[in-house]
Amino acid sequence: MDIKFDLMEQEGQMFIHQPDEPTASQEVQVLLRELYELEKKYRSQVLASPPGSAQRAELGRAVFCEIYSYLDRIFQKQGLQFYSSGFADKSDCAASIRNLSGARDARCIEIGAGGGSLCHAIAKTGWPALGLDIVEGPDWKKITTQTAGRAEFRVCDITIENDLPWGTFDICIMDGALEHIPDGDYMPVLKKVWKLLKPGGWFVVSMPNPLSGPHDVSKYFVARGRPAECGHYNERTVRQLLRDFKNSGFCGFKSVVARDINFGSRLPLMNWSGLWLLRALFFEGLFSVFLPQFIKKSYFSILVPCAVAARKR
Repeated sequence: MDIKFDLMEQEGQMFIHQPDEPTASQEVQVLLRELYELEKKYRSQVLASPPGSAQRAELGRAVFCEIYSYLDRIFQKQGLQFYSSGFADKSDCAASIRNLSGARDARCIEIGAGGGSLCHAIAKTGWPALGLDIVEGPDWKKITTQTAGRAEFRVCDITIENDLPWGTFDICIMDGALEHIPDGDYMPVLKKVWKLLKPGGWFVVSMPNPLSGPHDVSKYFVARGRPAECGHYNERTVRQLLRDFKNSGFCGFKSVVARDINFGSRLPLMNWSGLWLLRALFFEGLFSVFLPQFIKKSYFSILVPCAVAARKR
């Protein structure tokens, strides 16, 4: 959901319009500026901490909770509720993920499960799904009960967790989560995912493309095309993702298209025989040289898919 407030744009920078009387938009802009500065401070602290350490994991959990408190206040100022529902409709995404595996009872794991909506949708199709996140979602217990235990959840930080059922999953999903993994932990997490999967298993990643970014809160304060400065440590292009996958032992790449996947395209019928990935690489090459300001981010997601699957050898 886009945050709504009164902005003007000038040379790629965002500025609040200052009316004579105070408005909710002004209050939201103040909160966004505070959140921007807070996230930059925390980012520096996280990157200064040892990768793969309990210290970094605990700091990341504290950052997560404080940032979400800010986001809740921002939404309340607009009369909205900031709530990641575990019952949001993710049926189209679940169907696309099922198409990746020919197994009748494939086992799925989602890292960064959030409210649990994707695990919920997968479990409703009959597949077991395990969701991991660094804090418990408010609907996790209800989802587990409603799916008769097919959807299970666990509070877990993948950057430090070593007690997982390695080599037992057919599909691993990180939907809007991998970009939050900081430097030093990013490649080790990819290698842990490789260990989680059975031979022939699929790793599905959906993340925003940096060529149309940044996509964290810094998007309101820096020009488009600049690197993210806050909670998105590693926004990757499709080309970069394919390279990272190869370096982690993956192969057999596909694009995954669903109307309800984060940052996904609305044109699922264009995913013919892997041609979408070739098209994505073409447009990324074009946009890396020249990305006109009139090309909106929504148009960019139609031309370049942000959900890619890689297969374990």
